[in-house]
Amino acid sequence: GSDVVLTIDQSIQYFTEKVIEKGLKEYKAKQISAIVMDVKTGEILAMANKPDYDPNEPVKGDVTSSMALWKNRAVNDSFELGSVMKVVTASAALQEGLTKKSDTFVCNGSKNVAGHTIRCWKSGGHGVQTLPQILQNSCNVGFMTLGERLQKEKLHKYYDLYGFGKPTGIDYPGEQSGIIKPLKEVGPVELANESFGQGISVTLIQYITALSAIANDGKLMQPHLAKQIVYTDENDKVTETKDIKPKFVRQVISKENSELMREMLEDVVTKGAGKKAYIEGYHIGGKTGTAEKAINGKYDTTGKYISTFACIAPCNDPKIAVVLSIDEPDPSNYYSGSNAAPLTKILLEDIFRYLNMEPDLGENKEVVKEVTIPEMRGKSIADAEKILSNLNLNFEITGSGSIINDVNPKPGVAVKENTKINLIADNSQKINSDVAVPDFNEKTQKEILDEANALGIKVVFSGDGIGVSQDIQPKTIVSKGTTVKVILEKPEN
Repeated sequence: GSDVVLTIDQSIQYFTEKVIEKGLKEYKAKQISAIVMDVKTGEILAMANKPDYDPNEPVKGDVTSSMALWKNRAVNDSFELGSVMKVVTASAALQEGLTKKSDTFVCNGSKNVAGHTIRCWKSGGHGVQTLPQILQNSCNVGFMTLGERLQKEKLHKYYDLYGFGKPTGIDYPGEQSGIIKPLKEVGPVELANESFGQGISVTLIQYITALSAIANDGKLMQPHLAKQIVYTDENDKVTETKDIKPKFVRQVISKENSELMREMLEDVVTKGAGKKAYIEGYHIGGKTGTAEKAINGKYDTTGKYISTFACIAPCNDPKIAVVLSIDEPDPSNYYSGSNAAPLTKILLEDIFRYLNMEPDLGENKEVVKEVTIPEMRGKSIADAEKILSNLNLNFEITGSGSIINDVNPKPGVAVKENTKINLIADNSQKINSDVAVPDFNEKTQKEILDEANALGIKVVFSGDGIGVSQDIQPKTIVSKGTTVKVILEKPEN
């Protein structure tokens, strides 16, 4: 007989299952899947799906529901991942010499393609951006421009090189190929959509394999779960061991373009939509994707999304890639930057500790950290000090009273960590109840409501998604009870 030793790392598998179980409950999702891969070898260190089943009781309840839980969504299902596919478009354009880091792109909120208006997720537009910035902002118009430069033949060439539309060859049954349209079915509109991640169905194992190639100096490795086969005789004595060696498939992009892609992906986490995956001292590069769910060939209009975050770490010496995908998160918090990214952060923190990966505090890019000054008026000095300390804010106290009756800057103002806040404790003055209107830009409806409620202001929403504009400008001083109108728009695709 023989035994198979898996590439799965028991601890990393545990961390992965723990974090997606948390996400399943917290975001009230239909299901969540995640994979962790060694970018240099293609070894699968963890692969998990929730909800799952008890192997000791594989059939529980009706058979159909039980069988659905047996499926490994990470390998056996393909679906649209949305904007995480922009890394493929960007790397293809770089490799073909059709763009460079200093290129500029103009986004006015939409682009006319063959007589059709295709909108960016930010209707007001992103303005003039560089190549790294269109990735940070997940700008659809910028990526449609790259798609035009590539044309369908070259874009599909890289789909093929990265392994989309065909099995990766992973040693697991039932692998799906995904769906890539034949070239003859790709017109200008289809090309525009594909360039920013719409109209392409892929598996998570395909995607993490491609992302690992981008991290691994452009080298595509075959993903695998078997690490070693151990042969034994009838007395259980080992007679032979066979190691499963990593398999190099092909070179997709150059080492130089791999380095540039890693640099730009790190900018997404330090400056862009992936900020909630940032961990101080670690070079993490990632991409968010919030895709409208396609059901029976049509995009769902009832609030069903697939929210995905994919990342590599550390960017300066890549070791692992992670992809975490949430199927149908709670419609009140479906944006991947606010659900999949922070979940992945928890997973990465566990993995970094386990692998004894020390933080690089001397060289890592510093994220722009801002905190909103909370309401502290009416509280004791001791309580106010504790609140500010937890937010990494400094303070000075004016007056000799025991209760805070005013704060400068006013509650609601966003400031950088370590900013000094002036607490006024003057028993001769009344408590000032004025507040500053926060900046609601790129925040979810739940985040906006939580912030507004804490300050005592009201909010009226128009649209769906994340904040893109508001009728009262940030930092405007208003009375409690003031109503702010906020326009929401669906983020990315």
